[in-house]
Amino acid sequence: MKLLTLSLLFFYSVSHCYTSPATYEEAKNRIFEASWSASLVQKDLRKNIEEQAANYAVLNQLRQAKIKAEEMRTRENITAAVKVADLGITAAGIVTGGMALAAQGATKEALKWYFVKKIAQEGAKEAAGVPGYSDSVKVGVYIFNKADERDIKASLSKNSNEILLKAQKIFETEGTTIHEKNLALIPLITEMEDEIKKKDYYLQACVKRLDELKKETEMLEKDAAKRKAEEEKKQEEIKKNIKEIPFTPKIETNAVKTTDIPTPAPADKETEEQKRARIQKAINEYIQKLSNKIKNLSDKAQTDFSQITAAPSLSYTAQDSASGFLESADYIKNQLASADTYMAAQSLENSAKAERENLTNARTALQKRENDIKNKIEPTIKEIAETISLWKGIYNSYSPQGYYVAPAPKIEDIRSYNDCYVTPLSWIQTFIKSTEGIEGIFSSLESAAKSRKNSIYSNIKTFASSYLSKFEEFKTFAPQAEKKILSLLEQAGPKSEPINNLYHYFSTEFSYFGKNDLKDLKAKVQEAQNAWPAVSSTYDSAAALYFDLMKKNSEIEDMKQDPMYYEISNIAYSATDTSHKNDMENILKKINTESPRINLGTVEPQAAKDVLLNSIYSPKNGLAWLENAKDRIISVYSKAISAFSSASQTDFSPYYSNPEVLSKKVSELNDIYAKAQLEKDKIMEEARKKSFFGEEEPVLKQTGFWDPEITKKIEEYEKTAASFWASPKGQEIRLYLNKEELRKNNDAKNPDLQIIRNLYQDLKKAYESKSVSGVMSLIDPNWTSPDGEDSSELRQYLESIFKMFNEISFDIRDLNIVSDSKDTYSVSYNLEIRSKIYSKNIKREEKSSVYEKVKVENGKAKIFKTDNGSYWQIK
Repeated sequence: MKLLTLSLLFFYSVSHCYTSPATYEEAKNRIFEASWSASLVQKDLRKNIEEQAANYAVLNQLRQAKIKAEEMRTRENITAAVKVADLGITAAGIVTGGMALAAQGATKEALKWYFVKKIAQEGAKEAAGVPGYSDSVKVGVYIFNKADERDIKASLSKNSNEILLKAQKIFETEGTTIHEKNLALIPLITEMEDEIKKKDYYLQACVKRLDELKKETEMLEKDAAKRKAEEEKKQEEIKKNIKEIPFTPKIETNAVKTTDIPTPAPADKETEEQKRARIQKAINEYIQKLSNKIKNLSDKAQTDFSQITAAPSLSYTAQDSASGFLESADYIKNQLASADTYMAAQSLENSAKAERENLTNARTALQKRENDIKNKIEPTIKEIAETISLWKGIYNSYSPQGYYVAPAPKIEDIRSYNDCYVTPLSWIQTFIKSTEGIEGIFSSLESAAKSRKNSIYSNIKTFASSYLSKFEEFKTFAPQAEKKILSLLEQAGPKSEPINNLYHYFSTEFSYFGKNDLKDLKAKVQEAQNAWPAVSSTYDSAAALYFDLMKKNSEIEDMKQDPMYYEISNIAYSATDTSHKNDMENILKKINTESPRINLGTVEPQAAKDVLLNSIYSPKNGLAWLENAKDRIISVYSKAISAFSSASQTDFSPYYSNPEVLSKKVSELNDIYAKAQLEKDKIMEEARKKSFFGEEEPVLKQTGFWDPEITKKIEEYEKTAASFWASPKGQEIRLYLNKEELRKNNDAKNPDLQIIRNLYQDLKKAYESKSVSGVMSLIDPNWTSPDGEDSSELRQYLESIFKMFNEISFDIRDLNIVSDSKDTYSVSYNLEIRSKIYSKNIKREEKSSVYEKVKVENGKAKIFKTDNGSYWQIK
């Protein structure tokens, strides 16, 4: 790898002396070659930027981990292992580096090439959304746009991954202080910084080479424009020469030959009229003979013409045919400018070759046709011309003498002269002259297309050879690596049992058969922590090997997405160049064999290690939570003991005469324990609902948790409470409570007693609400007082009293009920009435002992007599 890097750096630093291209096609081919070169450099640059982004992310993680660890040290310089996820040292966090992270050092300069969306082959196109680089997009062919244009996909290199694993190891190790862990981290930070510097140097070389190619391409673009203008000018000249060239025959068509007409011997004594008739007849016969000869010669010319090799299948006019070839050359030239695949270049090469051959064949055939016409048709045409010249001679000789001689035909009007001689020769001469130089254009295009094809092939062959090498290496490496990974994971299995069993221990510790002891659970957690170093080391070995395996697999899969990968089969199946076809067929046979599949399924050592690590920290954190919960429960009962001891010191004797108050005070004392129980249950419910492992159903949902120390503290409370109730004071309180209990028992035997109590509760409410009707509803209509007043007088007094006072309280105490007969009861109680008049600031208080008779009828009690006491007058 080091040698490869050095060779690439050497390649990227090479500068070439620029030479101007001789033709437009050469310029475009050189631009294309520069594009391919830039593409290779750019792909490498992109890969290294992604690795550099990951390098910065790793460096950032290491620095942040050091800062966080320092903060931990200031709080407590613990020697326990630290959860690496809490420090942020994890490969899972390195997904995207982002422009802000990657835009540092040499990477910042390289980003202008990373964000080129489409690499141009012609003209200066702007970079996609990257300000300041509008003219930097003139090189390259392919660009990987799998990541968002504003985000950089971070890709861990093997070195940065190893550094990350070492950092994790430092913080996962027990027995060293945070300070010692931080000291061990410093060399890794330095190593990561060195890695970034090396990558920066490499990226600088890439940028330099891309800038050189950009500059070279700009120069080629300018020269290409010049050559194109020059060639277009020449082509315009060719177009101007495409015009009809009339054929000028080398035959004397206006000649006149004098000849004598053979005439019969004159008759004896021939008159002048007979003589003229004899000569006219001879003229007619001779002219007819000439006419027949011309016709026969014309027929012969047509017959001979039909036997001459036919003209090539071209356009109707020679000009159109010549223009068609020129337009075809233009089309091929334009297509060649953008041909970026092997098959496109080969197709254009074949098209240029076919057009060149068609043109050559057409010109050769037409030249042969021209010679045949001149050799076979021209003598006949000459003979026709000579016959016409004789006809003209006779016409010139005899017409003046008064004889009738038909005018000689014009040779231009004779069909064979035009169709078999002048017209075809004009067509041929026009085409031959108009297509001069076009064969050379096709030859040049054929050569340029072939050069383009060979250039593409050279790059594809390099790519294919590289892919084949990686493919064959992976075929050997993958099964071995997979076997080793599975072996390491198998070794890690038994070592991991104390860790894997923690969940089970958590769920069974507090079950019916569990020990219900946090110390026992703590011992299990410690056992898992002791097992971790060996487990971690085994998983780290598997993770490093897995990383290498997936990296190699990813490289192959990425190459399979490259358009050049598909060119391999295209060339193997369709190339006309035998050597190209054979080379790609051989490679295709090898790469078409079944690629080794990674049969690890969902196994990912690093993820499995993280799960195991969480399986330690989750119980560890859970144990700490339970310890805290235990302490909270113990604190609740400690406070309850203190509260009970304090509350039990209260003097209860004032409440002995009021069972309800006494009962309330005793309930308050007993509620201390009940409240403690509720607090304990609340904490227990928290434990039942808490997810310690991220599980859907909490592990302690059914069992809750317990600890002997909780039992001990509850027993301490119970002992404190029992001691109090066994004391004389406690026994005395119980005695009075028992009296109240006896009353309740009596109420249960005689329901009228409770009805009467309700009567006096209602009397209190009605009196305090100053409701005359409410009070009178509880008084029997035949009621009498000790002084002999009746119920009507009682009503008047109540109305007067209720109007006089703004506020009245009516307190009944020591209510006692004795049965006189079946439905009649004697009732006694102490009454205290307090009242206020706000406007005069008058307060009154009256106490009395009241004795009354009450009767109960149909479940309703009413006072029918007051023997002693008053509750309607306030003095």
